Amino acid sequence: MWPGVGVARSAELQWVPHHTDDLDADFRRFYRMSWGRACRRLSSRRLFALCERVAVYGGVVAARARQQQEAPQRPAEPVPLTVAEAAAEMPGLFDVVEVRGA
Repeated sequence: MWPGVGVARSAELQWVPHHTDDLDADFRRFYRMSWGRACRRLSSRRLFALCERVAVYGGVVAARARQQQEAPQRPAEPVPLTVAEAAAEMPGLFDVVEVRGA
């Protein structure tokens, strides 16, 4: 989390560090400055406001956002299976012996 930024807000901005090349291209096109120059010269509040806005201008960031929206969503976490459930889903892979009263 970034200092001075609430948890919800920092979650909204987590995409930024992963797309600096895309942001650099769009910042040069729409704001006439490089990503590096923007990071050095702008306040963080202004910088992140511009990052959010660039997604609607039809540049690289907008194209990436469209790709992510169109891509099929994967489950966030695999659901753990018990040995019995795994054996039922993959017959022949497990030899399951039931032990009672041990």
